[in-house]
Amino acid sequence: MHLFTSLKLTSKIVLLVMLLGALAVSIMVYSMTSLSMVSRDYQNLLEKDAQASLLIGAALLDLSDSSELVLSVLTEQQVAEMRATQEQLKNQRAQFNDKIGRIAPLIDQVNAQIDEIGEQEKQLFALADAIIDAAARWRGDKALKIIDEEFEPQLIAMRQDMDHLKADTIAHFQAASQRLKVKTQATIANTTLLFTLALVGIIGLSASLSFTQISRPIKQLTRAMGRLSLRDYQTPIHHTERGDEVGQMAQALEVFRDNMLWADRLEVEAAASARARELAEQVAEAKANFLATMSHEIRTPMNAILGLAQLSLRHPLETGQRERVEKIMRASQHLTCIINDILDYSALDGGHVSVEEIPFSPQQLLDDARDMLAETAANKGLSLHAEPSNCPSCLVGDPHRINQILLNYANNAIKFSDHGRISLCMEFQQQADDLLYLYGEVQDQGIGLDEQQIETLFQPFHQVDNSISRRFGGTGLGLAISSHLAELMGGATGVRSELGKGSTFWFRVQVRQPESHETLPETMPSEQKSNAQSLRGLRLLLADDNELNRLVAKELLMDEGIVVDEAGDGQQAVDLIEAAADNTYAIVLMDMMMPKLDGLSATRRLRRSPRFDKLPIIAMTANASKEDVMKCMEAGMNAHVAKPIELEILLKTLAEHRLCSEATTLEEAQTQADNTAMIGSALPASNTLDPKSLEHLRTIVTPERFNSLVDMLIADIQQRGELFQSLAPQGEPKQFRQHAHDLIGSAGHVGLNQLRDLGKAMTQATKDDDVQTARRLAAEIHRATGEAIQELQKRFKSQ
Repeated sequence: MHLFTSLKLTSKIVLLVMLLGALAVSIMVYSMTSLSMVSRDYQNLLEKDAQASLLIGAALLDLSDSSELVLSVLTEQQVAEMRATQEQLKNQRAQFNDKIGRIAPLIDQVNAQIDEIGEQEKQLFALADAIIDAAARWRGDKALKIIDEEFEPQLIAMRQDMDHLKADTIAHFQAASQRLKVKTQATIANTTLLFTLALVGIIGLSASLSFTQISRPIKQLTRAMGRLSLRDYQTPIHHTERGDEVGQMAQALEVFRDNMLWADRLEVEAAASARARELAEQVAEAKANFLATMSHEIRTPMNAILGLAQLSLRHPLETGQRERVEKIMRASQHLTCIINDILDYSALDGGHVSVEEIPFSPQQLLDDARDMLAETAANKGLSLHAEPSNCPSCLVGDPHRINQILLNYANNAIKFSDHGRISLCMEFQQQADDLLYLYGEVQDQGIGLDEQQIETLFQPFHQVDNSISRRFGGTGLGLAISSHLAELMGGATGVRSELGKGSTFWFRVQVRQPESHETLPETMPSEQKSNAQSLRGLRLLLADDNELNRLVAKELLMDEGIVVDEAGDGQQAVDLIEAAADNTYAIVLMDMMMPKLDGLSATRRLRRSPRFDKLPIIAMTANASKEDVMKCMEAGMNAHVAKPIELEILLKTLAEHRLCSEATTLEEAQTQADNTAMIGSALPASNTLDPKSLEHLRTIVTPERFNSLVDMLIADIQQRGELFQSLAPQGEPKQFRQHAHDLIGSAGHVGLNQLRDLGKAMTQATKDDDVQTARRLAAEIHRATGEAIQELQKRFKSQ
């Protein structure tokens, strides 16, 4: 102990750190050893199960190749060719048996399944030999009978057993992976516990050994320094006799004590000033963070409430139920407006709002405001008019902020009026200082104001009196926000009113004439607008970690005929997009705040790939501040839609960006269309039927046999069509999967391209678990079977 106390403070600290390091190394060795064992087991699991799965897949391919060899015998005309095919079949069988034999040592507890497959293999290849022998004796009818009645059922059963074996292998892999995961988590937990215990031990040892030599002396010196900061220069300074760092500190403190007599006041004043600035910055930052967090936390459930209310109103309801849902809708929209007012005022108060300068049409602003509020005014029995503007057709300013003031005034006019007329107007003014202004006003015949009320009207969080607040509600921020915005644009706001006779709220903001290169943005032609509103068939990906939000958005979008795939986080969204074929998704709706990978990071990752540089990505998030919108744009998103979702705004945004996406690929699409047209012109086949396969079959069999085969084919197609028709109303993806697989094979062999492609689309829909698309495709397949039958009869039965 004496040796330890005589050491310098640095040496004592180094000694304690070395002890802590030794413990950390020991714990790390334990952790690495355990994790290494887990890694070794996991590698072994991968080598066995993965290899087994690959061999099963390869064996399935051998089985498919064997079945194709058997069926090809029917098209061969020479016995020698048939026997050569039989020899190929023997080689194929040997390859299949080799793979089955290599699978057995890799998989535990599946010997019965392997044996069953072995027995099935013997029966199947025996049937294959019988088919070839019958064909070699020119008994094609017998060969076809064996195929239909024995070979194909046996082949299907064997494939199913091998699929089960593959599924069991995957399940074994997952179970073993889960055990290794649990072991890994236990190792991590033990490592954490050991580190915690080591830290606690070192801290305890440090406390017990350093209390008398380090802690108490430093505490005494600290107390002396504290007294000095209070201008108590009579407090004695101890430990000046020590030779270590504590003694040096005490000596230095004693030397500078006299100098601190005059320096103390200056330091205190400087510290107070710096602290005040720091506190102000912290308060401003805390306020912004609090508002952003609260906005997100409130908007997320509000989005669900509004969305569910909209969905409910889309379906028949009893009168009382509809009234209650409509009240929920109105209350939610009112709460959303309050949230927006608070955020806008916070941004203005913090100086975070800037003004744009872009060309705009004043008359268009008036017309848009009238269109937006016409229904609300009509519901209260008010007449709303937008007076013709005497302004130039184009000015330069901030139309968004001007429109915000105009709508604020107009909403207030509607809220505080029970009868009469509301007028909106704008005019162009030029002042004596040569500055150009846009003047706007909203006139109503509502409750009016007296002079005392007008004096405090534009103050934040202020209502003209308590009765107004109780009757009409509101935050009292709308007019304060309008005043701030007008001042930002170099103007002002005001009101002329008489109690009981209505009010005229006005604003004036600076604008300028456009230069030669500044023109109004081109408006979308009416035909394009119509197309923009039609989103049926659009397929998009919705990424949101909140299941209820996904449910609401999906239901709203599916009601518009939009196909929606879902992702629960950013990583899943990226994986789905990267795994899908190009142009699978027309648009991606991306939430900002998600686990694993947030929306901004997911967007940046996608934009790094040239495949997705043109993919429209739209933020659909409760983070609705201007800073959040800028973050989305900087990350590479194309637009921002705030929650709670307003369906019209969302659909308009989707339509706009769908058109943009289609415009960027128009040239490629036209090239592909031209190429397709050139290829199509060279082929006599229709999209429904490519007759080459059947024409070839007709040349190698008798006319009677060919007609019989066509009749069988038509009957089979008709049966499949009826089956899909029965499943279309309420079928589930798992019911469609096998039928779609069979349709692809049977239709593809005879050149029924449309049915083959529909079968492929159905298979993809079942993989995506997309019930609505699968049911729609089932009905489409039924329709296409009718066209296929007509085409077959036209080409092969009418001759």
